[in-house]
Amino acid sequence: MDDALLELEIREKRRIARKNEKDGIRRLGNALGLAYGAVLLISLGWYTILAVILGIFGVSRSYMDNIISDPAVSCFVQIVLSIAFFILPFSAVMKWGGFNTDELLPFGRPKRGSFLPLTLIGIGAAAFSNIANSVSGMIFISLGFPDKYIESAYPEGIFGVTLAFISTAIVPAFVEEFGMRGVCLGSLRRYGDGFAIIVSSVLFGLIHGNFTQIAFAAIIGLAAGYATVKSGSMWPAIIIHFVNNFISVGVYYFSEWFGLEFANVIYLFVLCFNLLLGVLGIFLLSRKENENLETEENKTVATTKDKLIWFFTSPIVIICIILTLVEAVFLR
Repeated sequence: MDDALLELEIREKRRIARKNEKDGIRRLGNALGLAYGAVLLISLGWYTILAVILGIFGVSRSYMDNIISDPAVSCFVQIVLSIAFFILPFSAVMKWGGFNTDELLPFGRPKRGSFLPLTLIGIGAAAFSNIANSVSGMIFISLGFPDKYIESAYPEGIFGVTLAFISTAIVPAFVEEFGMRGVCLGSLRRYGDGFAIIVSSVLFGLIHGNFTQIAFAAIIGLAAGYATVKSGSMWPAIIIHFVNNFISVGVYYFSEWFGLEFANVIYLFVLCFNLLLGVLGIFLLSRKENENLETEENKTVATTKDKLIWFFTSPIVIICIILTLVEAVFLR
C-alpha cells in the first residue's frame, strides 16, 4: 500500500512539473515570439515609417529614395536598423522576465581551453552553411521559388570599406548575438541546453526572412549556440558571426576589384580552409581532458520533442512563422 501511494505521489509530482514546464515554455514562446514579430515588422515597415516621418517635414519619397540608394547612407541605415531590430525587442523580453543580465549575456572569459576549438568548429560550420545556402537556393529555385534576396552594394574608398565592414560584420555580430545567443538561448536554458540551442538556431534562421538564408543562418545558429553553452561565454559566437560576415563583405570587394571569377576562386579556397579549421576544432575539443562534444544532460521532466512542440505551437510563434513564410514567398 505504501509503495502504491509513493508511486501515485511521484506521478503527481511529475505531472505538476510537466505542466509547469509547459506553461513556462509557452510563456517564453509568446514573449520571444513578440520580439521575433517586432523584428519582422521593423524589417518590413521601416521604409514606410521613415517615409511618413520625413513626409511630415516635407521630404518627398523620391528624394528619400535617392538618399537611401547611396551605398554609404545604406550602410548607416543598416547599422541603425540592426540595433532597432534586436536590442530594443529583446531588451524588452529581458525586462519582462526579470532575467539576470549576467545569466543571459555571459560576456566573461570563456572556459579555459574552450575558446579556440569552439571558435574553429563554428567557423567550419559557417563554411558548411555557406555550401548549404547555395544548395538550398538552387533547390528552391528549381521548385519555383525565385531568389528574391538582393545583395547590397557597398561604398568604395577607405571610409566606405570601413563603414561596410562595421555595418555588415561588426554590428550584426554583436546585436544579433545579443538577441539570439543572449536573450533567446539564455532564457530557454533552464529547460535544457539542447532544447535552447535548437530553438535559438531555428528562430535565427527564420528571422532572416528568405528561403535562401534560412538553412544557412540556422546552421550558424547551431554552431554559435553550442559554442556559447560549452564555453560559458558569448565571445566564440560573436567571433564566429563576425568571421562569416567579414568573409561575405571581403568576397564582394574582391569581385569588384579583381573580377568575379578570381573572387569565386578565393572564396572556394577560404571555404575549404575553414572546413579544415572546423575539423581541427573538433579534434582539439575532443582531446581536452574530461571534455566531450555533448551538452549537459537534460534535467527536465518533458522530452526535448515535447518542449519543441510546446514552444513552436505557442500562438504568437505560430503567427510569426506564418508571417515569415508569407514574407519569404511574396515580399522578398
